[in-house]
Amino acid sequence: MAENNIPNRPVEGENLFKKKWSKLSSDVMVEYYRCFSQYIGADIDILSGNISVRFIEPILNPLKYRDYYEDKNIYGKQFPKNWLPKTYLRNMNGIFMDEDYNVIKGFSNKFLSSLVKNVDRCVIKPTVNSCSGQRVRVFQRKDEYLLDQYGEILSLEMLLREYRDNFIIQECVEQSEFMAQFNSTSVNTLRIVVYRSVTDNNLYVTNSILRIGLKDSVIDNAHAGGVFIGIDNNGKLGNVLSNTFGVKRTIFNGINFKELGYVIPNYNNVMLFSKNIAQQIPHHRLIALDIALDSNNNPRLIEYNIGAFSYWLFQFVEQPALKGYTDEIIDYCKNYKDNIVRNNIVL
Repeated sequence: MAENNIPNRPVEGENLFKKKWSKLSSDVMVEYYRCFSQYIGADIDILSGNISVRFIEPILNPLKYRDYYEDKNIYGKQFPKNWLPKTYLRNMNGIFMDEDYNVIKGFSNKFLSSLVKNVDRCVIKPTVNSCSGQRVRVFQRKDEYLLDQYGEILSLEMLLREYRDNFIIQECVEQSEFMAQFNSTSVNTLRIVVYRSVTDNNLYVTNSILRIGLKDSVIDNAHAGGVFIGIDNNGKLGNVLSNTFGVKRTIFNGINFKELGYVIPNYNNVMLFSKNIAQQIPHHRLIALDIALDSNNNPRLIEYNIGAFSYWLFQFVEQPALKGYTDEIIDYCKNYKDNIVRNNIVL
């Protein structure tokens, strides 16, 4: 947050903020309120990072279930194929498999070539212990070879050297013209947060933003130079973008977002799709989905996030991270916080 130059000094409402969040922790860091109130206003529902990481996320999304759900190679067992990009190859714990989880014995360069012989573009990404688009490679066909952004040929040797195990090779989703207009080199995604209420177990969309990659980048992550912009309940984009440090702008990749009122196509279906995904993840209550729109503007799941839903993304674009569900989440989590501390899940 250092680059946004917001001074760390008292602001209106921080005592009420501390009082509210003290139900969960004696260590309420007002620095988060001082920062995000510059974007949202004096809203005591602002979520601070230390409370989110120490209490909200581990209670709503229990740690003991995360490893299974966070493996991207599991998605094919959870969801219909047409909800996902097509998979060409899986590697799970060192075992090569096809899209349908059939084990491939004696995997070789010849077999790899046969799998991708008709593929013009594909993406490789790690399926566990990955974040912010790290180690994602996009391969483009040139003559008989598939080359990544570094000029390296797709081969078995490269896969074993760079990934070793637990990775996936998938099609690059051909994104819709609407999404491609913001940056054609990256698949620009919608980050949608779905919350399963602790009071009625119904699913609610709390936040949504559009993430846009930096020109010529193959990923849209803010940590890689991308930006993000808020989306209202009707699918309309805001007119101010933010980067990972909360620095605002209205122009990005040559597009003036202040002058043009963009509306996400098929937005109601995106909301329904997001809830359908979350319905298949019953052990967790706070899920951040990354969704692409294909060439027909139909939603496709790129990944979902359980370990960190990146609360700061939304608060930089004027959306309290837990929206109108803050009070019920605090009341729920305070009943479990002692167990978390006692079991040393939180330091």
